[in-house]
Amino acid sequence: MAALPEPRITAQIKNLGRWANEHRSGAFAALTFAVSVSLALFFGLSNLSEPDPQMTYEIVRETDVLDVRTPVEDLQITFQNEDIQGENLNLRIYAMRVINNGEVDILQTQFDQDQTWGLQVIGGRVIEARPIEASSSYLNEKSNPQVFSENIVQFDQAIVEKGQFFAFNMLVVHSKDVTPEIVALGKIAGIDEIVVTRVPVEVEGPGFLSDLFGGGWAVQL
Repeated sequence: MAALPEPRITAQIKNLGRWANEHRSGAFAALTFAVSVSLALFFGLSNLSEPDPQMTYEIVRETDVLDVRTPVEDLQITFQNEDIQGENLNLRIYAMRVINNGEVDILQTQFDQDQTWGLQVIGGRVIEARPIEASSSYLNEKSNPQVFSENIVQFDQAIVEKGQFFAFNMLVVHSKDVTPEIVALGKIAGIDEIVVTRVPVEVEGPGFLSDLFGGGWAVQL
């Protein structure tokens, strides 16, 4: 087969270059769009496959140990050598539940080791924290809520699997003029904020105190 004349080959090359220049912007735009869509789909599917962790502190109930609304002459209420009525104080019991209500397990490696994991009572002093139940024997043993300072309860940094929880009672003394506030302490990777919420429950009867604590705290009337 006879070779194409050199001028004809040169003309074809020029035509090909001209076509490429004319369609270069459109091809680049199409490529950019395809890459953008691919990245959006990739990261979107990644987010769907990796749900966020979540932790909530629930105030299950709160009860005043002694509710003396009207001062009674010669009535003295003493707790740990403090005159509760004379100093205008109140003893309140908080039943707390710490629950992993997210979609993933929370591991020990997710806790910030430089921060205390627990809660702080603003406007009150924590006398004692007592475990009452947990969703597993592991959490019953490992959560270990304990008084760290006069207004802080600390938990051990245990594994809290999805749907698992532990609960404890907390005795707080505070001024009758102040309503204590409970705030979460600590940082868990992937959780912006540990939520503290109240769970509506039926008001307990007179036997609630004995059911919760069963003695051990001397309240003298």
